Amino acid sequence: MSRGRPQALEDRFGKKYSFGYSGRMTQGGQTWSEAVAATVRAELARRKMRAGSLAAVLGLGRTATYDRVNGTVPFDTRELLLVASHLGVSVEELVRAADSRRD
Repeated sequence: MSRGRPQALEDRFGKKYSFGYSGRMTQGGQTWSEAVAATVRAELARRKMRAGSLAAVLGLGRTATYDRVNGTVPFDTRELLLVASHLGVSVEELVRAADSRRD
């Protein structure tokens, strides 16, 4: 999956989700990447976990991890799977929460 070309997937309920990155994917002034990052930050806070705990999980350095958590760099699909597992939620829950932030 290319980061420059968002791809749409449909869940079993017919709701469409866009995956990938495009700086133009904005709604309500927030990009998809920013909405996902905000959702991840909220889940980390809810569990009283630090963003730095994701560095080892993602296999990234501290700066690269914080760039994702702050929404500067988008999470790729593999990273979202790892983050969701670390947080004890499904990727679907993260995506739905990010979508609701953009509605």
